[in-house]
Amino acid sequence: MRESVQNPAPQAGSRQEPTNEKSSGAEQQRTLQVSKIRPWAMTVAFWIAIALAAATIVNLAVLLLTFNWSAFADPSNPRTFVSYGRTMTLPSDISIGVTIAGNVLALVIVVVLARLAFRLRQGNNRARIILTIVGGLPVIGFVSTSRFDVFSVEILAAAVVLVLVWLPPSNAFIRRVKKSCLVPRSTQLAP
Repeated sequence: MRESVQNPAPQAGSRQEPTNEKSSGAEQQRTLQVSKIRPWAMTVAFWIAIALAAATIVNLAVLLLTFNWSAFADPSNPRTFVSYGRTMTLPSDISIGVTIAGNVLALVIVVVLARLAFRLRQGNNRARIILTIVGGLPVIGFVSTSRFDVFSVEILAAAVVLVLVWLPPSNAFIRRVKKSCLVPRSTQLAP
């Protein structure tokens, strides 16, 4: 009969040995250890990302509540807009469908980005890379147009998040988390 291996609390910079514990208990312990060493930059970036997600949800709610639905309900009034120099006309039923689908898509994207922010807070490098790509595109668009309006504040906040997650303390944190998760399969103990 095997006894479970009990490890003392790991010291800074040391590699944690594998244990026989259930994965949920070991995961909770690793999460507690990681939260103690999380740098301020990652914490601030997480809260800014969550605030951006909340602001986007509030913005969508206000937009949907103040939207002039009766203008779309009139079939005799098609929607006309200019796209890439061409005037286009859409029937009202298609216009309302595009509006609803666009808002639902925006809500799904916000939920996914909020989930990525939580993964980033745990030290997940993939989440950092995806957030950098997705958050970097609006920043590049803002820099290229140099137009300042209400939504520019959100873009500037996204730029701050991008800077914070790539600072040296954040990089060290990601490396420590990655290193603590790497346990060779050959050294794992069987239950």
